[in-house]
Amino acid sequence: MLVLFLLHLSLTNFAQIHRGIHELAPYFDQIDQLNEQLRSDPRHFPEGYQKLMQVSVSQKDSSLLSFLYVLQGSYHFYLNAKDSAIYYFEKASSIAHLIGNSQIEITANIRRVFCDEYEKSALELSRRMEANFMAAFQQNDTINMIYSLNGLGLFFDRMDSTNKALRCHYWALTLSETGNYRFEEAFVLNNLGLIKLEMGLLDSAYADFTHGLAITQELKNERLESHFRENLGYYYLEVDSFDAARNEFNYVLNIGEERGLKDLSLSSLTNLAGLEQMLGNYGKCDSLYKQSLELAKNERLLQAVSPIYLGQVQLYTQIGKNQEALSLLDSSLVYAEFSSPATIRLTYLQLKSELLEQLGKPIEALQLFKQYKAFSDSLDEVSNIASIAEMQLQFNDEKKEKQQLREKNKLILQLKQHEIDLANFRQRLLTIIGIFVLIISAILIYYYRLKQKNEKQFSHTIVNKLEEERGRIARDLHDGIGQSLIILKNKVNKTQGIETESQDHLNKNFSDIIEEIRSISRSLIPPELKRLGLKKAIESRLSEVSNTTSVFVTTEIDDLDKLTIEQHQNLRIYRIIQELTTNTLKHSEATAIKVEAVLDDHVLTLIYQDNGKGLEKDKWKSADNSVGLRSILQRLNYLNGTIKIERPKKGFKVVMKIQLN
Repeated sequence: MLVLFLLHLSLTNFAQIHRGIHELAPYFDQIDQLNEQLRSDPRHFPEGYQKLMQVSVSQKDSSLLSFLYVLQGSYHFYLNAKDSAIYYFEKASSIAHLIGNSQIEITANIRRVFCDEYEKSALELSRRMEANFMAAFQQNDTINMIYSLNGLGLFFDRMDSTNKALRCHYWALTLSETGNYRFEEAFVLNNLGLIKLEMGLLDSAYADFTHGLAITQELKNERLESHFRENLGYYYLEVDSFDAARNEFNYVLNIGEERGLKDLSLSSLTNLAGLEQMLGNYGKCDSLYKQSLELAKNERLLQAVSPIYLGQVQLYTQIGKNQEALSLLDSSLVYAEFSSPATIRLTYLQLKSELLEQLGKPIEALQLFKQYKAFSDSLDEVSNIASIAEMQLQFNDEKKEKQQLREKNKLILQLKQHEIDLANFRQRLLTIIGIFVLIISAILIYYYRLKQKNEKQFSHTIVNKLEEERGRIARDLHDGIGQSLIILKNKVNKTQGIETESQDHLNKNFSDIIEEIRSISRSLIPPELKRLGLKKAIESRLSEVSNTTSVFVTTEIDDLDKLTIEQHQNLRIYRIIQELTTNTLKHSEATAIKVEAVLDDHVLTLIYQDNGKGLEKDKWKSADNSVGLRSILQRLNYLNGTIKIERPKKGFKVVMKIQLN
């Protein structure tokens, strides 16, 4: 009983809740220091409290003042001065309410509920704590939601509503983990572990204790770490690992003595005494009980005195020291008012009746047994009345809950119908949007294709016009200027009085100019193409290359005679071969050229290759730097053709495929 009481006290009052209140941000460090004094050595708390109180008065800071009252209430709660604690918690709540600070108000109200923990029924306390939870929930106050859920879990556990208790603690654990509240996560794990230990779920309890212990070590919180170690000690007792339990209790004892945490020292001493009694080390057990009793009286931890006396009585009865046990029983009654008077008195009557019977005083033992029975019955009656009252309250609550449930179900149905209507509207809206998107997409695709078609048609027309213009220029050069030069040459030859040598020189110049004009005319539009066809025109071009350069040319283009395509298509194919040969002569340093043409199922494949220094694919892809290469790609595009560059061991090779209509 003692250890669990001290554990609950610590976890209720030493959290870092102020860190979630932004109005207290300027004082975080000072409040941290004050909290540390409250945790480690409460005797120094009043000094630090007064200093910070002066700050709140000088700054006229009501938020700080109300939170200081929360700490003062916690201090008195720690000293078991419940009336003083209630006064400060209610004062803190009142000030916080006036200034509109809901977080401090809810914090004070939560701690106020714990002041009535042993005076009020668990059902009433749970209802008050639930109201605090709802207030925190409405304010989205996560930290106070965690503490109120923790309190609800404790009260449900007292009412043997274990499932509800576990749900509350697990909810609090989820909020702690999500919000990264490490301290709160640790103490919720501690409470979960204790419930599981009582249920016999030893492995799960051990997992919670060890996880929480790791968090406390990370936070360097020795007080909370000590509670986890005590609980691990209880676990080891359950699994008969007595040495491990002793190690944990001794660890807590050392922490308590080193840090001056008297409550920890007291709880560890009583735990060690119980352990030694279980092991049959009665002398050592008696010594530890005496140390515990001396410490409790010296440090005014009077709520522990009666339970320690009763522990000694059980020890002395077990080892046959009945007279000593009898005298200690009377001492336990003196301090009963500081703990649980009814429980102490009931245990007192039971033990004294048993002792008197063992001492050979059956009449006195019988009288005490009758008193014990009557007192026990009266407690049962009071308990039954309280239980009936709780059941009535619970029935009324259930009746209200059923009415609320019916209203809630009605509201849920309305909300579901609204959700269905909203879903249908969204579905219709999505359908309309989808149709609209499809229409827009179709329009865009149609526009894009039409644009491509128009651009292609425009380019096709431009190229045709260009070729027509080149033909006109070629004809003008050949038929106009060329013929005029021939006539002029003949006239010069007939002219008298010109020296023979000069005449020969002029004659040669005229011939060279006429030949140059014919060459330009042929390059602008090959005369063989229209007269002899595509194959002969290409062969003529390649023969000219072979005759005027040292490049060896071979062809396999007989399939070109099988083509039945329009004249403008013939011209574009010719221009492609013409451009490729020009590039070879200008750039490749090749000594051989080969041209192939294969017609297969409406697909004309043209293969052009040389044995020069080659052309990199990246350079081909960046053909915007070369007018010749760009013109090849454009003409292939007009012909619905594709081009592929291959990488022979030496030279340059392209394969072009043209889809014929």
